[in-house]
Amino acid sequence: MENNQVLDILLQIKTQVEGLHSTVSNIEIKVDTIETKIDDLESRMSGMESRMDNMESKMTNMESRIGSIESTVSNMESDIAGIKETVNRIEQQQQEDVIALLKVIDCNVTEINERQEETDHVIDVLSARTTRLQAKTEHLSNLDN
Repeated sequence: MENNQVLDILLQIKTQVEGLHSTVSNIEIKVDTIETKIDDLESRMSGMESRMDNMESKMTNMESRIGSIESTVSNMESDIAGIKETVNRIEQQQQEDVIALLKVIDCNVTEINERQEETDHVIDVLSARTTRLQAKTEHLSNLDN
């Protein structure tokens, strides 16, 4: 082989090595870009994990508050049922009290009417006696004159 041939082969090798070097440089640039993107993704993932942890904390807090609200509503329902029962009992008792009062009033009115009738009878008797006594007194007074 001649020198020229060796030089041509070396030049070809050099060109290929330069091409490989250029390709490797491009690959390095792409790898750097990929690493940058991966770092950005890791940063975003870290932010998302932080936000997810925050959301989990808020959800736990909300679940706790909802449990408290459910407990309060349950207590209110129980209280309302107790109030309804009391109102119903009071209404029933009130009706019974009114009926009892009306019976007492009826008895008192009956008793008053009976006493009134007795009093009217006594007054009638006394009025009749007074009328007779006046007539007798007048008659006696006419006899004296």
